[in-house]
Amino acid sequence: MSHNDVCHLGKGTTNSVRTMLRVAVLSLALSLALGEGLVGGPIAASGTPIEVACVGDSITKGYKASNYSSTYPGRLQTKLDAKYGVGSYNVSNFGADGATIQKHPHDHYPYWTRSQFKNFSVGTFDIVIIMFGTNDAKTIDWLPACSAPHPTAESCAVVKDYLSLIKLAASLGVGGKTPLMTIMTPPPLWRNGTYGMNDVTINDVLPRLTPQIASAAGLPPPIDIFTALGGTSDWRTTFPKTGCHRPATPPVPQPKSCELFCQVNESCDNCHPDDDGYDLLATQVFNFIVKN
Repeated sequence: MSHNDVCHLGKGTTNSVRTMLRVAVLSLALSLALGEGLVGGPIAASGTPIEVACVGDSITKGYKASNYSSTYPGRLQTKLDAKYGVGSYNVSNFGADGATIQKHPHDHYPYWTRSQFKNFSVGTFDIVIIMFGTNDAKTIDWLPACSAPHPTAESCAVVKDYLSLIKLAASLGVGGKTPLMTIMTPPPLWRNGTYGMNDVTINDVLPRLTPQIASAAGLPPPIDIFTALGGTSDWRTTFPKTGCHRPATPPVPQPKSCELFCQVNESCDNCHPDDDGYDLLATQVFNFIVKN
């Protein structure tokens, strides 16, 4: 249609053309906004944030972090806000200090009796991230049968009770749907005996057992926090004999990953990450969410 053709159209036809042009311009603007990430993430479509539950022990709660925003759930919230916009995701921290996945440990605190479990069990979520095993690895709580090559729910309470929690989590999806779920292999233990924990159980058994639990539950392979935070199969020869130490002058020879557990004025108990460690842990979870 030429310019002269438009000039000779009737008034009603001209208005129609103008309306079509407005629609086209608005559609183009919306497409550009979506392409550049200017329109929010999932909240733009649903009107409500994506609910993320972080379930676990004191490592999830963020013990030894300098503040709440430096915990892994806190850092995860910050990363999701930065990518998708504030309000697109809501991250809830259901971590409980000292909690075991076992319902009946010999000398510790089962997650199932804690207020964090109660709050988690009455909620609904789109995504559930679970990490347990560190407190179960205390010598007094660990069952020898759980260290077998292929323990079962019948022989190992860690397997049985972990599967029970996963089953419960599967029933807590928003709108009756099954949430996106994964479990995680806990971080390494850098010094044997810390809080009564056994380094062989945490550094050898849990990296093998956690994927077996995930497979039995029909979940994807677990997020490998053990390796991400410096764990390795040859830890017996590469980990410092007395554990990680805070930076000192002159420097104490130790693996670079010790910086994820020991910093000046931060954590250095060789079990809980410091702020940098929690941030790296959050990055692993963030990558899982973005990918899925």
